[in-house]
Amino acid sequence: MYTGVRGVYMDVQRSIPPSIDVGERKARIFYEGLKDTCFLCGGLGHRRESCPQRQNRKQRANQGQGNSVACSYADVVSGQGSTLETPKIADVKEEEVIEVLEEDDEEYIDVPTEVSEAEQVENVRKAATAAEKEAKRKESLEQLEQVARAIHDAMLNPQANQRRAQYASSASGSSSGSGPRMKVARKSRY
Repeated sequence: MYTGVRGVYMDVQRSIPPSIDVGERKARIFYEGLKDTCFLCGGLGHRRESCPQRQNRKQRANQGQGNSVACSYADVVSGQGSTLETPKIADVKEEEVIEVLEEDDEEYIDVPTEVSEAEQVENVRKAATAAEKEAKRKESLEQLEQVARAIHDAMLNPQANQRRAQYASSASGSSSGSGPRMKVARKSRY
């Protein structure tokens, strides 16, 4: 028999139960969107770790131990009783009280902030590096504009057009010599 984690993906309209009993085995079901379900008491809204029934059991178990605990494993095995007394822990009721204090935001707005010299130096450095980056960006844009103008002027130059046509019609440019060589894409079938 294989016991392990198996994944099942379902698209259902009804809600899926958090656990299924099959024979003597109980299988837990985890899925996206599962509400907090306690596997101890079966209640919704909390998990097993924070179950009130489990906390009650722990408190009863702690009270049942008594005030003494064996010191070592050897003492427990031999049955001898060198024990230490444990201090009693007062029962603490868990009541949460949340207080919302209203603060006056206006008194904090008008307070001037002092900036240390190191922070001022850092702010000046940041401003200087930002200015340098902007200057480099403008310089590179100017260079790109110059290159674009040069290409545009070369295309409009009639002498350059004649040279291009002459090169295309020459024997070095094509094998037939009748005109510029054209590249043709071929269709390949697989």
